[in-house]
Amino acid sequence: MIIPSQIFSDQNKKLKNALLLSSVIGFYLFCAYKSLGYLQEDEHYQIIEFANYKLGVVSYNGLAWEFKAMVRPGCQPLICYVIFKTVKSIGIADGYTLIFILRALTAILSVFIISSFIAVYKKYVTPSWKAIYIAASYLLWFLPYINIRFSSENLSGLMLVYSLVLLDKSNICRNTKLTILTGIVLGFSILFRFQSLLVILGMVPWLLLVRKAMLKNVLNLIFGIALVFILGVLIDYWLYGAWTISALRYFDVNILKGVASNFGTEPFYQYIIYILQAPGLFGAVILISFVIVLIYYPKNILVWMCVPFLIAHSIIPHKELRFLFPLINLCPLILVLGLQKTMAWLRKRVSHKICLIWWKVGILFFAIINIFGLYAISSTSASGGRFSVAAYIHKHYDKNKIQIRLVGSAYPFIDYDFLQTSYYSIKEYKKIDQAVNIYHKEVISRPASDGRKVLLILNANEIAGPKELLYLKSLGLKKVYQSIPDFTMFLYNFYNPKLKSQQTYIYQKVP
Repeated sequence: MIIPSQIFSDQNKKLKNALLLSSVIGFYLFCAYKSLGYLQEDEHYQIIEFANYKLGVVSYNGLAWEFKAMVRPGCQPLICYVIFKTVKSIGIADGYTLIFILRALTAILSVFIISSFIAVYKKYVTPSWKAIYIAASYLLWFLPYINIRFSSENLSGLMLVYSLVLLDKSNICRNTKLTILTGIVLGFSILFRFQSLLVILGMVPWLLLVRKAMLKNVLNLIFGIALVFILGVLIDYWLYGAWTISALRYFDVNILKGVASNFGTEPFYQYIIYILQAPGLFGAVILISFVIVLIYYPKNILVWMCVPFLIAHSIIPHKELRFLFPLINLCPLILVLGLQKTMAWLRKRVSHKICLIWWKVGILFFAIINIFGLYAISSTSASGGRFSVAAYIHKHYDKNKIQIRLVGSAYPFIDYDFLQTSYYSIKEYKKIDQAVNIYHKEVISRPASDGRKVLLILNANEIAGPKELLYLKSLGLKKVYQSIPDFTMFLYNFYNPKLKSQQTYIYQKVP
């Protein structure tokens, strides 16, 4: 017999979940709107510009060398191509809007996958830690910033997380259809970023040795991966116009021939430094939690997936922080598993009252830091806010009615001699002047031609104090935009003061 109070309880629970999910989606979409541009060039030039080439926007000679070498998978450019083609068919052609749509769709996909992962894996978290686990899974400060990106690292990681959801639902490969589907999702994880194969090399032995899965069931998983591999070859033909296996070419060029090392090499321990530095104070806690999970939960699938991935990446000379992004959505679970194990250990050695005080103070301290981090990542565009300056000009001014004057090293646009840039380029504007500094009056004070509005773009280091501000005011220049809000600049003092140098201003000459 169903008790009425249980019905209302279930309805309230569903309402709360719906409210939480809609709020998270709203925040992620806001971050997607604010986070203009790209974190790293590959996200743009090897995905979006490849799609633009197929759309006839970019010439072959303007593409990155990776296209000529056929080392990049065509899957993401195809997705981008389809989305752009569809959106343009309804009259939306602005480049900034098109790329926002990519980020918005990625944001929604991220929230869906994270919510599915939470639903399945919260059973491993004790009741007192569940609320923290759920909050961290969505809103650990750096996650929204990364999860909205239409990058190979992010999409590969999302597919990886969703494969864990399906793996659990398949009863660890006992359900044939779900197992093949899990393999297909894993296949896309590899297709988005080939290095994710390293995760599979840990997952398969875990299935056979730890979970004692039958070989035929694991072969169903591999069959799903193989289907996507075949699909990938077909998509590569669509992109390059020739039969090729981009995964093998990537391995040959970047690993065997060492081309990737031309972009820099780092010591084997560099990823430890990245983990400690990039997330701020959370970095040390995440690293310690991972060590705790490694020691106390050696049979956990997260251990078997992460260890080969981290070891292989540490051996490869060329290292970048973004190479860790496929694992980033596993951080909240690793963090909570490590912390709840630590608290359980402390309770046996310290009084309950002291443990409770430490727990509350620690949670409050990191919650405050996390809120500040969320504010920072949601208040600026990617790469320190430089893209927001170009976007502001693009949105608020007629390109044929402005005259841009760049001061010193200020250059918020993206232009390379060897690459064609569809968006963010200064080539969109005809009237450009260059001043050595703000005291270069010959350029700064020159009257506008043809009745154009004069926009002065300068970095924060051009303004040492009130003297420079008064000088700019005396020239009839008024600040209309800054790339980084003042409070975010204040927060940079505690996270990384060097980021403050990325502040860029737009001054407009007023009558």
